[in-house]
Amino acid sequence: MDAVEIPLLNYKVRFRRLSWREEFALKPGKDEDPILNYLAHAMVEVTGTEPIKDAGAALQLLKALPPAIRSRVWL
Repeated sequence: MDAVEIPLLNYKVRFRRLSWREEFALKPGKDEDPILNYLAHAMVEVTGTEPIKDAGAALQLLKALPPAIRSRVWL
């Protein structure tokens, strides 16, 4: 699996690369941030926590991050 690992504080967050078909299929809701939606679907694991089971659980973890850090993770 092709993944990108990003160190955040004392954790390492791993994201898998989405194919263009997966990105195209993701349709964020009207009030949802599309970047958070993409990151939530790509998040695989966070070291020191239980495995990410679905995009909803990943979204909750991402919402806990300050917006400046979220944008850095996206870049």
